[in-house]
Amino acid sequence: MPKIIVSLLVTLLVGYLAVTTIVKAAITNSSRVISYQGRLTDSSGNNVADGTYSMTFKIYTVSSGGSSSFTETHSSVSISSGLFSVLLGSLSANGVNLDFANPPYYLGITIASNSEMSPRIQLGFSP
Repeated sequence: MPKIIVSLLVTLLVGYLAVTTIVKAAITNSSRVISYQGRLTDSSGNNVADGTYSMTFKIYTVSSGGSSSFTETHSSVSISSGLFSVLLGSLSANGVNLDFANPPYYLGITIASNSEMSPRIQLGFSP
């Protein structure tokens, strides 16, 4: 009987460790994702046509020039009435792996093969 109890306790402990490891990984990855929503217009201020667009997002530590600290391309972003929503870091194994304690950060967006839009957007963070 004691061997069964020890075996059961070991099984429960291993199960607990596995679940806490999975939960910790999920929390860590979700905290490295940035939800970003925007409105895409043409040069006249009109919404672009509904459809899917390839969009590349880069995060910089400077408002112009420099090299990006993070880059991610979303190849099929759905746009409806000019509006879109993406989760930056959702396509990267480590998410957005930046030191958020040391801003500022600036977001650069490129649509398809066009030039990066200007000016870059300064990111603001909240807990």
